[in-house]
Amino acid sequence: MKINWILTCPFSTNTYFLHDEKTNEAAIVDPGGDFDFIIEKINQFEIKPTQIWLTHGHFDHMFACGKLSHHYKVPVYLNEKDIELFDLFYDQAVAYGFNENEYEEIDNIINVDQGDTINLSSEVVKVIATPGHSKGSLSFLTSDGLICGDLIFNQSIGRTDLWGGDMATLLSSVKTKVWTLPDTTILYPGHGKPSTIKAEKKGNPFLLNL
Repeated sequence: MKINWILTCPFSTNTYFLHDEKTNEAAIVDPGGDFDFIIEKINQFEIKPTQIWLTHGHFDHMFACGKLSHHYKVPVYLNEKDIELFDLFYDQAVAYGFNENEYEEIDNIINVDQGDTINLSSEVVKVIATPGHSKGSLSFLTSDGLICGDLIFNQSIGRTDLWGGDMATLLSSVKTKVWTLPDTTILYPGHGKPSTIKAEKKGNPFLLNL
């Protein structure tokens, strides 16, 4: 498997493309916006989207999701606890400069939760429930690393002051779901540069006391 990523929407969300290098089948992860740019990069990478994954339901991670799902006729994997976030933040997204024409409702949803797996060609991806940034936040454990959304950033953590956020829950998710993975595991966050579990254990000021 190979992971590529681009920055989308005004908040520089990391939109990931996880694809099988033999079949070119791909998952789009967190398509926050910039529908046309995402299409352009998919064509450039010569990949074939077969599914979309959402780490959580905040608008900067899903605004182009519905339109992409309809365009490619592919399902969207997410946790159902975050579905109500879609409409809750829609007006705010437009106020922040998101392209209203990119928004379409997501109607091909597959609910996934702790312990579920997703098949992408020969890859079996483990779904890990990591609430705290939102109630339904997920991380996806692949052979290349952990796509962790807004749970952990490089030397920081996700906000917990938005709907469904809770600091104690976020810290518990890190301690019980992430710190138990090998220290060499690469972390692919929702914003900013990748890191490793070892680096975050050693230097992340928000997580030193876990």
